[in-house]
Amino acid sequence: MTEPSYVTNVRATYDTVPADCAELLRTELARKPLHRAMLGAFAELMRGEGGGPVADIACGPGRVTAYL
Repeated sequence: MTEPSYVTNVRATYDTVPADCAELLRTELARKPLHRAMLGAFAELMRGEGGGPVADIACGPGRVTAYL
């Protein structure tokens, strides 16, 4: 079975873009003190509620998860 060309193109993009995106955004939070403050407040609220799992799903290369 031959897949449509658009599926092949999307597959190729998903195979190449994430590495480029991860490198591009690797230090993004270093330039965003407000974002870091909001993430810190979020983490503090979660700890105050007893912690628990938090999911970072489909949110880029995982830089927020790495920061938290």
